[in-house]
Amino acid sequence: MIQQKIIKVALLFICVLSINSYVAAQNTISPEKKKLITELISLTKAGVQAAEISDTMLDSMERTYPIILKQSLKSSGQLSQSEQDKFSDRLTLSFKTFSRRFREELPAVIDYEKYVNDMVYPLYDKYFTAKELADLVAFYKTETGQKIVTTMPQLVVESTKISETLLVPKLIKLADKLIQEEIKNLEREIVKEDG
Repeated sequence: MIQQKIIKVALLFICVLSINSYVAAQNTISPEKKKLITELISLTKAGVQAAEISDTMLDSMERTYPIILKQSLKSSGQLSQSEQDKFSDRLTLSFKTFSRRFREELPAVIDYEKYVNDMVYPLYDKYFTAKELADLVAFYKTETGQKIVTTMPQLVVESTKISETLLVPKLIKLADKLIQEEIKNLEREIVKEDG
């Protein structure tokens, strides 16, 4: 509970800072750079790409969550197999419901194109000169540049699947270790409270 509140406050704080930075940055970008960044955003289809990448991440979470959960419950040694199965099924169903609702409501909360605009203008202004932006625009107008744009979603999907294969076993080990440590800490706290 406390962690969730801290995360919510941190996210709100980050949003406020981002909005303030964006407003300040948008006011200081030269018209030449603004035009180049606008063209770059259009050429790279950044708003669509952001939505597709977000969807890919959610897909990955939906696939890996049940695996990590089952393995963590199994290694905890605290529950019988029947209890593990019930708990896992219940949490997996809950997560699927959450994920479905999250996907349904996300478009009402996040306008990806606006988000990309809000993020890209200040960052590209900060890190690229007008000449470098013109070079990027020229590149993305090429056949190779457009191939990067069209293949990027698939690259993200495939790299995510490869990452799941390579990383999930390591994530399970880490989750197991941390869960075991937390169980021991909770047991010590209970003993202290009772003693």
